[in-house]
Amino acid sequence: GYGYKGGVGKGNPYGSGQEQVRSWSGSGIAIGKRQIATNHHVIEGATNMYVSLSGSDVEYRAETVVSDPENDLAIIKITDDQFPGFVNAKYGFKKETEDVGMGVFVLGYPMVSSMGSEIKLTTGVVSSRSGYEGNMSQYQISAPVQPGNSGGPLFNDNGELIGIISSKHLEAENVSYGVKLNYLCSLAEGVDGVDLEHSSEIANLSLSEKCKAVIPFTVMIKADNFRTSS
Repeated sequence: GYGYKGGVGKGNPYGSGQEQVRSWSGSGIAIGKRQIATNHHVIEGATNMYVSLSGSDVEYRAETVVSDPENDLAIIKITDDQFPGFVNAKYGFKKETEDVGMGVFVLGYPMVSSMGSEIKLTTGVVSSRSGYEGNMSQYQISAPVQPGNSGGPLFNDNGELIGIISSKHLEAENVSYGVKLNYLCSLAEGVDGVDLEHSSEIANLSLSEKCKAVIPFTVMIKADNFRTSS
């Protein structure tokens, strides 16, 4: 399920009492030349990970750098030598807690088996500066999200990354959650290659133009637990 339990979004492929899932997918956002932020539950249990860019069938091998199960965050790195690296990102990063009412947009790859692999956009507002059961590590937002949006970026209307999408409330309409950026900043301390200091260069652009600037840096993460031989 893509619900909420104990304050952490759950997507563990080893669900108790359920048939074991062997492969799954999520989303991520570039935070360095090869580094990508996503959810812990997207990479949990994976023995293989691959990253693909919007509009491309090429898959690049990746590995986990650091993970925070409590706040459902992870940083992975593309290790494939064929990947040229992310360059010239124009979006910014906002570490201060965003205000209620600020417009937001979400990009990601939800439910690819039925909705297709093209990147999807949803929009809304910051509904609350706290999340499930008052969790202060999260925002509550009104932008709809689905399985597969996990790990994708949460941007404000100024083109600043303010969080990482983690889950939605199964018993409410248009109630979704994103982990605040400052928790990602704490996780990224000491991780080589991560840069969370950019100011937005797209604040005055239309939403359509903002998306054009962000989409090349919003990735699909494919994971599986098929063991590979050495």
